[in-house]
Amino acid sequence: MLNDNDILQMLRICERVTQVGNRRVYWDNWDYRGLYPFENVPGEHLKDFIATLSKTLLETKELSAVEKFSLHIYANNFEQASQILESDELSGTRIKELYLQKQNTRKQDVYFHNDWMLGFWHPQGNLDTLGVHPFFGYRGGIKYKNLTADLVIGVKFGKSPNIYQVEKNGVIWDTDYFGGIYTGLDAGYELFRLKKNRIDLIGGIAFENINTLNEEIEGTKDKLTRNINSLNLNIGLGYKFHFKNERYLGIDLKYNFVNFKNPNGTNLNGNTFTINLILGNAIGNLFQNL
Repeated sequence: MLNDNDILQMLRICERVTQVGNRRVYWDNWDYRGLYPFENVPGEHLKDFIATLSKTLLETKELSAVEKFSLHIYANNFEQASQILESDELSGTRIKELYLQKQNTRKQDVYFHNDWMLGFWHPQGNLDTLGVHPFFGYRGGIKYKNLTADLVIGVKFGKSPNIYQVEKNGVIWDTDYFGGIYTGLDAGYELFRLKKNRIDLIGGIAFENINTLNEEIEGTKDKLTRNINSLNLNIGLGYKFHFKNERYLGIDLKYNFVNFKNPNGTNLNGNTFTINLILGNAIGNLFQNL
């Protein structure tokens, strides 16, 4: 006998298998053929009959919310059924009670997620000599309740708009070369969520590098390089818009406290501001299938 606590999971499975391109998967999970009164009529026809009949019945006036919800499920209109479930139309019903219980439970689940990041590195103070540069990165981690923890790696690139000076082996070099890496740990706390919209408080600690020199040594295949490094402590806000398929789009705004030392060269004191567009998705719940 089906336990009523399994209702939401059964509906979710039904949605998944009916959206798979291979119809065979559908019938491996939902075989109605044994219920059809005519043995020689394939179950596929019954499925079509049920969906068509449900869509016709949806045109009936004065349907209750439960009736509309059920008919949308049988008609494979899962988005409309989900909208009814998320609204107040089913308030006081068992299915709404189960839905709210599941929503509260999901906040305690642990999810893997990954993000692709594309944005800009904007220096301030004397560091502004190096100019604004594109940033491309990747981060991945877990979300537990309202908390997230991520490993981040990224690169910034593009020539400096200004010539600046660095010292290497006792020689002062003029250069416009620029590149660098960012590796660190990010943490976040969900401050606010409204339906598909979410705002997080974000911050982190990282190692940040700037490659300031990349000169070929005359007569050899070697290159002369000069890297300057800094600890990066950052804080900011992140916004995400979640889609039905577990994907999301977002934007992160961060202020980064850095301290790049460039002895005997151009003064590069200053902090940075970063802005990144985010394309990400939740890979999966570690403990539940629903």
